[in-house]
Amino acid sequence: KSEDEYKNSEKYKKDELFWQDYLKDIKESISLKDNINRVSSKAKRYSVLLDENFSKEINNYCKENKISPYILFLTALSVYLYRIKDKNDFVIGTPTLNRSNFKEKNMLGMFVSTLPFRAKITEDIKFIDLAKQFVRENMSLFRHQKYPYEKMLEYVHKNTSLKTNLYNILLSYQNARITNMSDDKYNCEWKFLGNIEDEIQIHIMDINNTGNFNINYDYLVDLFTTQEIKYLHSRLIAIIKNAISNVDISIEDIDIMSDEEKDIILGINNTEIKYNNLSILNLLKNKVIENKNKIALINKNNTYTYEVIDQLSNKLANLLVNKYNIRSGDKVGIFLKRDINLIISLLAILKCDAKYIPIDITYPKDRIKYIISQSGLNNLIVYDDLKINENEDKNINYININTCNFQDFSDEFFIKNENNGGYIIYTSGTTGNPKGVEISIPNLYNFIMGISDKLKLSDNDILVSITSVSFDIFGLEIWVTLCNGLTLVLATEEEQNDQKLLNSLCMENNVNIIQTTPTKLQLLINDTKYIEYLKNMKKIIIFLDI
Repeated sequence: KSEDEYKNSEKYKKDELFWQDYLKDIKESISLKDNINRVSSKAKRYSVLLDENFSKEINNYCKENKISPYILFLTALSVYLYRIKDKNDFVIGTPTLNRSNFKEKNMLGMFVSTLPFRAKITEDIKFIDLAKQFVRENMSLFRHQKYPYEKMLEYVHKNTSLKTNLYNILLSYQNARITNMSDDKYNCEWKFLGNIEDEIQIHIMDINNTGNFNINYDYLVDLFTTQEIKYLHSRLIAIIKNAISNVDISIEDIDIMSDEEKDIILGINNTEIKYNNLSILNLLKNKVIENKNKIALINKNNTYTYEVIDQLSNKLANLLVNKYNIRSGDKVGIFLKRDINLIISLLAILKCDAKYIPIDITYPKDRIKYIISQSGLNNLIVYDDLKINENEDKNINYININTCNFQDFSDEFFIKNENNGGYIIYTSGTTGNPKGVEISIPNLYNFIMGISDKLKLSDNDILVSITSVSFDIFGLEIWVTLCNGLTLVLATEEEQNDQKLLNSLCMENNVNIIQTTPTKLQLLINDTKYIEYLKNMKKIIIFLDI
């Protein structure tokens, strides 16, 4: 009866207008994984009881800044998602008791519903200011909490481009406890049933009024490993510790890695060596001399020797210098398919002592245009069928790799130094737009030497490249391979994402090294008919994507 009364009330109409305005321009739901490929609702729970002293620090910080522990954890989770997913507008599910009046508060029963909390984050905002912003927004949501979630979802599906659930990640704070007048002792316990609907649920709990926080991470086993959840926990705690230790810290400056994780990474990346003017180009030249007739690259059933790769890149470098006036330190964009021209373009630009800026051809148009505009590049190597509208910027030289006739130029090329060369990679930044990170030749040289030592490579190793050219670890695939005289199998756009095609490519070319992320690896082993290639792998290099 009370529900019918609510649906026919002015309160219902006001709540409906509130949620329609709140959700009117939402575009997507956020996920910790780039590709969600769940099979079932089967889940596991990872539990952590926070240290008593740290729990006291949390409670004191919240009391001093007039926020709740729930808001603190919600802010930390939002900052983490903002930093790693390059999103500044997203929804997190948050359960609420939904007992809005005295009668409901004293009635036995299940009133819990889930509210979609929309986190809108401004660049460079202080952590505490964001937390207080969330306090105000949360109060608004609570005033309209009675409105049914299914009605919100119905409105979003009808009026926006989002056709899925509003959220994949849920955060709850539970401190409800039993109050009794007798001397009997009561203990509250929540049983986990092993199934969830969201990809991950994070429950902050203190239901026995101990003052200590217990955190339960319920996660889909199809999507996450326990180690990934442990990393997630350590990063959330690192964010909170940073916020507590510096009340004025900006969300851009917060360290999202724990000291333990840093120690692990620093141990793995202990690759510091003395840079003694041994250039990458000299490394490559030595490999050309040593492996003149050895296959350097395999692509589209074509093979290219070290000598051919060197000669082609020399010809292109001569064209870039003599026809397009490219000089030391210039920025040159590369917008090419995954074939021989991509590899020789990267080499040619370094031979000009210039900086290359790789742009993945599968990127959305707006992102491509943003990188071209923001980077300030003056030259862009393209194909006919991939050309950006050159009328948009008359200051850019569009170098058509198909018609520039670089093979008419000399195959001899020599650069005296590499003082200003390298590359600029546009990864997922810490804001709504990507940011360019410049890698110098000394940095690249150090990386090549250090990782080569760690991998213990041999002359007969063959590595397959399935990483986007715009992803920084593509540098491992090309530079570590060529500078060590190995063979690089460059997968095409189709081969890098199709398990059957990749399996054939690797089997036909005896590939024994692959690098990828856990998410992509999972996609590439779904069909057990096409995993023979993994049996031949001597090394599988994994970069965590959470």
